[in-house]
Amino acid sequence: MPTMNFNRNILDVNHAVKTSKVLAKRQQGFSLIEVMISLLLVSMGMISLTNLQTRSVNTAVEAYTETQSALHLQEMVELLRANKVAAANGDYNIALSKFSDVPTGGTSIAETDRFNWFNNMNNTLPGAKASINCAADSNCLLELEHGISEVATKQSLAVIL
Repeated sequence: MPTMNFNRNILDVNHAVKTSKVLAKRQQGFSLIEVMISLLLVSMGMISLTNLQTRSVNTAVEAYTETQSALHLQEMVELLRANKVAAANGDYNIALSKFSDVPTGGTSIAETDRFNWFNNMNNTLPGAKASINCAADSNCLLELEHGISEVATKQSLAVIL
């Protein structure tokens, strides 16, 4: 009797080998298509990640420029407060100008402050324009425009010294 079980086991093994060979022949064509679909999906994911990274960098640049412009406006407010008499006399006043249009530092504190402020602003926001308009009643309006990001941005700050 033991030989009969042995023969039956051999038949089962032979049947399993034949079945796996048949299945293997059927599966050969699908693996290439599966790989191509997988590559397509991975490629689409990588393109999406690249677009996301680009947006992230653009947003970071916009945030940086907005922060820099706010800091520059605050810097000028502090300079105006430190020299209130000159500010009220209009010594700091200048129409919307670029750094290249600002007269070089003169003899007065106001002219030197204004020149240095435009110089600092030009270093962090190249091509930015700014205006300062202070009235005799110590009301000042500061405007700053920059176009580093895709859209030109204008910030205004009105202060009473």
